[in-house]
Amino acid sequence: MEWTKQLSNENIVFLYLENVETLSQYENIIKNKGIRTEVELPIFGKQVHFHPVDEKVLLNIKESRLVKHLKEINTVLEPIALLIKDSDPNLFQQVEDSINVKFDI
Repeated sequence: MEWTKQLSNENIVFLYLENVETLSQYENIIKNKGIRTEVELPIFGKQVHFHPVDEKVLLNIKESRLVKHLKEINTVLEPIALLIKDSDPNLFQQVEDSINVKFDI
């Protein structure tokens, strides 16, 4: 079977935004030298927790193939996604909104 399906502009924007978010999370861990989490509790409000990460682990994260892949993918997708944003800002916004949706559970 021959695969001829291509990514739509919506797919490209989605992949770009998800990639940017994932890369940002790793870059924040490296920059902050730890993992910061926030939890919203009904009685106590927002609770912030910080878990420091060892320098060796930070170096491993920074040099990992995962982070390198994320950066390479971002380099490829960013100019395409920004071109889509310039030419179809509504589509770009719709994808952003779909990613940022909050579910009531």
